Amino acid sequence: MMILDVKKLNGLKEYSGEAEFSFQPSENLVDIPYVSFSGKAVAKIRYDLFEDGSAQVRGTVTYRLKGLCSRCLKETETEVTGEINARYVREDNGEDYVYDGNVIDLTELFNDSVVFGMPCVLSCGEGCEGITY
Repeated sequence: MMILDVKKLNGLKEYSGEAEFSFQPSENLVDIPYVSFSGKAVAKIRYDLFEDGSAQVRGTVTYRLKGLCSRCLKETETEVTGEINARYVREDNGEDYVYDGNVIDLTELFNDSVVFGMPCVLSCGEGCEGITY
C-alpha cells in the first residue's frame, strides 16, 4: 500500500521524514504506441506535516519504458524520472489533493507524476536517423 499514516506520524512526533515506495504502474498510463512499462516504478519522497493539518510531499518517481522507438521502430528501453510535488489538505480548495486528515493515499499522486513526467515519444537515442530505406 502506498499510504502515509498522518495520524500515526503525528502521534510519534515525526512531522517530517522520507519514504520509498515500489509499485507496478498501470499499463493504461502509457499513451505512446507500442510502449509499456519495464518492471516496477520507485517513488522516493520527503514529507512535511503542518499544524493546520496540511501535508507537503516532494520527491521523484523513476520507472523504465520499453518498446519500439517512435522514429525508427527499433526495440529500445529507457529510464524516466518524474517530479513529485504536491500539497494535501483536508478541505477541497480546487487546487490541492484532499485527504481525510488521518491517512494519505499516494496512489493518485504517483500515477499523476508518472503521466506528467512521461515523454511524448520513446527514442532509441540522439543519433536515431528514423526509418531508413
